[in-house]
Amino acid sequence: MKTKTQKVLPKTMPGTVHAQYVRCGKSNCKCADGELHGAYYYHFVRVGGRLKKCYLKADEIKRVQKACLLRQQQQRKRRTTIISNWQDLREIRSELREIMSNFAD
Repeated sequence: MKTKTQKVLPKTMPGTVHAQYVRCGKSNCKCADGELHGAYYYHFVRVGGRLKKCYLKADEIKRVQKACLLRQQQQRKRRTTIISNWQDLREIRSELREIMSNFAD
């Protein structure tokens, strides 16, 4: 018995989702006069230092966008926690130096 597996997107994803208008390249098309096609949605992510662009289907846009935003929020929270921890560490070191200087006297 075979089971069907769907492509399940992860709960968080690196990168961002952006809409782009594109030119098809045909000389007699409306886009040649400046009226571009779109908007088409793409997922942009850096892989190995290079920017990767992946087209998103209409039913994927909301899920990928939500996953990217969730990751961005988690990253911001992680950064603020790290900054707070470093500040606490600086204060503790300062207090320790003060205690050690009083103890040495």
